Amino acid sequence: LGALSGLNRTLIHVTYYPFEPRENSHVVKFLVTPEQYRNLTKSLLAGFQQKNGHPILLKGIHHQSNDAFYEAKGRYHLFNTCNTWLNDKLVESGLKGVYWTPFSSPLLEQYR
Repeated sequence: LGALSGLNRTLIHVTYYPFEPRENSHVVKFLVTPEQYRNLTKSLLAGFQQKNGHPILLKGIHHQSNDAFYEAKGRYHLFNTCNTWLNDKLVESGLKGVYWTPFSSPLLEQYR
């Protein structure tokens, strides 16, 4: 209920890969220009809460050894999901987005 209402804490989940992930049903490779990459990096970083110029890591909270959670700005709710957040960041960066993003599949299909 917290996630649907927006009354919850907002986090960003990041997975670190020591290799280039293979494309599959959950991973899509797409190319960007150097300018789009800079814009996307700037836009993504703007979503993290920061302390002393660094994203706030939640220490000891993760699913596996190669992921982490960070404090984020804003709130997720029924009409603003994590997929909506990512879609907005892509569009802000000059990349393709989709109209409605309750699930990840429309966004992934946009880049297939």
